[in-house]
Amino acid sequence: MKKLTFIFLCLFVLGAGVRAIKIWRPVDRPSWRECDEAGIARNYYREGMNVFYPRVDWRGDTPGYAEMEFPLYPWLIAVGYKVIGYHEPIGRVLSYMFSLVTLLIFFRLAQYLLPSWAAVCTALFFALSPLVINISSSLQPESLMFLFYVLAGYWFIRWHDEEHEKYFWGSAVAISMAILAKATAAHLGLFFCVLTLE
Repeated sequence: MKKLTFIFLCLFVLGAGVRAIKIWRPVDRPSWRECDEAGIARNYYREGMNVFYPRVDWRGDTPGYAEMEFPLYPWLIAVGYKVIGYHEPIGRVLSYMFSLVTLLIFFRLAQYLLPSWAAVCTALFFALSPLVINISSSLQPESLMFLFYVLAGYWFIRWHDEEHEKYFWGSAVAISMAILAKATAAHLGLFFCVLTLE
């Protein structure tokens, strides 16, 4: 058991190291989405912290209120600006921290579902997955959504196996937060239905 724990610790350090490579970049990708997220966070910081009124830069002579998913992610970036000062990489650092928590939860899920050798292989794949690494330093709500997504799946599986109420409600809150962060997470409900009907 100590050997397995050591292997998972090494995989976590490897995953954390690979994800940390690009977190200190400013907003420099040719991505409209990253520019919008950064602009909304900056406007919270400069114009008011009411989470229900996200404002975009491309507003013309309007207040710039935007229709979007629940803007928890840019709001958290703005909180970081209020605490530390205005530094563009704060958003990437926040995504990075969410990705590390997701990594830990995924490792727990792999250990719960799989034999030791398969859990290690799965954890290695997840730690070095290019797509997961890319979203771990992007200025987009995917890292927050993915954290709640994996957590919802883990807790739902635990509830399915143990029927303990805390896992059910934890999963319900986590999937709700995932959908609020990014609506595409709603497809996890199909997995929940299949698991419930089996």
